Amino acid sequence: MINIRHFIFILTIILSPLSHAGLSSYSNSPSNGGVVAPILIDEQGMYNLAISVEFMREPFDRGQYDSDEYRSLISRLSTQWKGIAVQKVLDSTSIPLSSLTQLKRSVETAIDELIKSSKAKYGIKKSIEVVYAVNGFYLLAIEKD
Repeated sequence: MINIRHFIFILTIILSPLSHAGLSSYSNSPSNGGVVAPILIDEQGMYNLAISVEFMREPFDRGQYDSDEYRSLISRLSTQWKGIAVQKVLDSTSIPLSSLTQLKRSVETAIDELIKSSKAKYGIKKSIEVVYAVNGFYLLAIEKD
């Protein structure tokens, strides 16, 4: 017979949010890290700009998103966005600190264009949504020896 402590322990495990981690309706997977590129900020000096992007691999409504083509598209985008982001940063000359928001928008626009052009290559309809987030966009001081 199970004593009350064992019963409470088992019940806690079953009701724990961590016990349901593998049963989620969708899964997000980071795009294997981010990128770091040097940038010159007016009157501040040289910094490293760290950028990370995450693509939703399997949306809640799986119907249209369950194809091998969609998975291949997300895999490609998860790699290709990095080159585009680094290029946008390197193309910018010395910028004021207040222009970082514009640079972020420029990176997002470039990713949107990449998504649009890549959909056609994989035979994916224009109406199929690709969900992503730029979840890291910050400056890192360069340490001097």
